Formats: sequence, structure tokens, C-alpha cells
Amino acid sequence: MLAFPERYRSVLVTAVELFDPDGAGWVAPLFRADVRLALGVGFAALTLGTLYAGYRVAGATDAWRTDAAETGLLWAFFLAVPPVLAIGLYFALWHSLRHLVRLLALDSAAADALESGSDGRAVRRLVRDATPMTVGALLLFGGLAVAVPQTPGSVAEVGGLYLVLLAVVTLPHVGVVSWLDRKQGL
Repeated sequence: MLAFPERYRSVLVTAVELFDPDGAGWVAPLFRADVRLALGVGFAALTLGTLYAGYRVAGATDAWRTDAAETGLLWAFFLAVPPVLAIGLYFALWHSLRHLVRLLALDSAAADALESGSDGRAVRRLVRDATPMTVGALLLFGGLAVAVPQTPGSVAEVGGLYLVLLAVVTLPHVGVVSWLDRKQGL
């Protein structure tokens, strides 16, 4: 929205119009330069405030420095790469891989399998654990496709529906990750 406003607007309007063909009128004010600037400043302040809060809790540890560096890298990445490509690459190559590694580490049998060189056994356990949530997400995606007033007919519309799915699963995902954080004492 900050670096590629027209592309972002196109994606947003496509997603909104899947559910309300005449409902994208509210989108235009979000893309005024002053609103985009205020949103960017607000998000930057929120990012810096979160990093500062982490610093106050953890100090300048390696973990905090890693979080700060990754946060800066993600800011640069999302400012430099067009939105749909950025989201696709981020989820496929960063976000999901980090969660898969974390799930492997939390499963003591899978972690033991990795340590003993039984990569196949560890991957089978990961697939077993990830399959129900993956199937659930695919069913939800199918349900969304049925629920929209107009059937997505273009690649852009299917992409817009996928982004709506990401928005729908974000809150439960945050809940699961928060639970994992507590379980790991983070």
C-alpha cells in the first residue's frame, strides 16, 4: 500500500468485489497520499514500539538482534517487491518454513528423528501433524469460493479470494502461535 499503491488497490478492489460487486467505493480514501502516509507512519511507529518493548524485556540479546534484523529486512522486502509477489514469496519461503521448523522442534519424536539422521521419519511426522490444518484450510478456501456471490473466474479473482482466506485464518493462527510461544516460554 505504501510503495505500490495502484497494484495494492487493484488487489484490494478485486477481493472486495468478489463479495460485494458494488462495494469497493470505500477503498478510494485509503489511497490518498496523506492517508497512506499516516498509515505508514503509524505502522512504522508500531513496529519500532514493538521492537523497543522486546528490547526492554530481552535486552540486546542475539535473539532480539535477530528479530530486529528480520523486521528491517521484511520492511525493505515489502517496500521493494510488488505486493502479490511479495506476499507469495513471503508465505511460501519464509513464514511457512519457519513454522514447519518450529513444529519439528516442538515434536520431541521428530526432533529425535532429525538428530539420529532419520529425516524421512521426521518429515512423515510433520506431514501427519500438518495435514489436518492444511485440509481444513483447503476446505475453508473451497467454502469461500462457494460463498462469494460471483464465482472467481480469473487468476486475479482466485488470488483475491486466497488473500481473503489468509485474512480469515490469521486470527486463529495468531492464537495457535501465541499458545506455542507460551508453551516454549517465549
